[in-house]
Amino acid sequence: MNKDKESRAAMLRLPTLELRHHSIIAGVAGEKQVAASVGPDGQVIALWSKPP
Repeated sequence: MNKDKESRAAMLRLPTLELRHHSIIAGVAGEKQVAASVGPDGQVIALWSKPP
């Protein structure tokens, strides 16, 4: 088995969590989302900006 296949197999053996819908992230009318990130504790940070 090559290294990539071994790495993928190891990843697939890791435990998983069921996803759940928690909320909707929306900006102010006319703004565009330019970035979003999920932190290690599950918090979401999003950056919105008005187009030029």
